[in-house]
Amino acid sequence: MARKKKTQIMDKVFETQKELKEYVQNILYAYKPNQPLSLKDFQFMRLFFNNHPDAYEKIGDGIETIWIQENVVNRGKSRGFWFKRINGSIDNFSYKVCIGSPPSVTSHFLMACTEAIDSYVNAYREKAFQEVEKLRCPITSDFISLKDSYVAHSPLHLKELAEAFKKNEDLTLSEQLFKVHGDGDFTMSFADEALREKWIKYHYENATLEIRSKRKD
Repeated sequence: MARKKKTQIMDKVFETQKELKEYVQNILYAYKPNQPLSLKDFQFMRLFFNNHPDAYEKIGDGIETIWIQENVVNRGKSRGFWFKRINGSIDNFSYKVCIGSPPSVTSHFLMACTEAIDSYVNAYREKAFQEVEKLRCPITSDFISLKDSYVAHSPLHLKELAEAFKKNEDLTLSEQLFKVHGDGDFTMSFADEALREKWIKYHYENATLEIRSKRKD
């Protein structure tokens, strides 16, 4: 019997995990190897990917492209989803894990931290290019434009800042701390707006942001 776990992603509502699995499999076999997903399928899979048990670690600073790739498994071939992060690094993920293994509470915490400061980070990136067309990446030394750049946290990564904030606030992580960010979205937000504002303030006072090239370091 199919497991009764209702899920909504974008405008799609799945009554069971089996329905969700079949929909994802249709995407998996609708493309030729190495062909990037359409915008619609990319948006769906990007939200679906948030349900990976290690979503934050997998996604990193963000995903730029998702495609299908054939992998050699036990002398045979098996299709899988591969993706490129905005920093240029490449990885793959199991869609079956995204269905069968819910994200850890730590991953939800890091996703909520990311959601809270997302607009601030985007504004920082856009402001950096208001008066110049290109900046030099401190890692690759390339001159980069707005579309070729992303924002990194350095020397402390976002995860390290979030862990320090958790310790500073003496937080005990539980699912009650979070809520789904938007309709049809697996992304988490802080349920307590006061806590969300505390984190935003902490991030503003302690984070050091850096404009980097999307080209792999």
